Amino acid sequence: MDARIIDTLLKILKNERNYKLRKSAVYALSEYKERRVVNALVESLHDSRLNVRAESADALGKIHDKSAIEHLIGALETEYSKRPRKNIIAALGGFLDGERVRPLLKSVVENDKEEYEVRQEAKWVLGRGFSH
Repeated sequence: MDARIIDTLLKILKNERNYKLRKSAVYALSEYKERRVVNALVESLHDSRLNVRAESADALGKIHDKSAIEHLIGALETEYSKRPRKNIIAALGGFLDGERVRPLLKSVVENDKEEYEVRQEAKWVLGRGFSH
């Protein structure tokens, strides 16, 4: 049953024009820690809609698959919208033991050109100091 559900959600994520349905599919997919789900969520970090990108970052943080770290870092480097940036930072917070994550988040905190709320999110994540 789960395989059919995942197949349907992946089809929605890939083919649906309505971004609200894509966002809902991402949310539902966050329950499944499978390679093909992680790959689809990584792809959706580059969706045309910021709501889908933000939800994808949340889902990757929830799934907590280390293969997503570099993709989250890459998305943070190219993302321009505040909400997805905050969600990417929150997702990276689960990987503070990664050699690139902590220095990257510190650089976000120290970047005075960064949005205040994004810097605060990075500061909060670093202050928590936990990793899964």
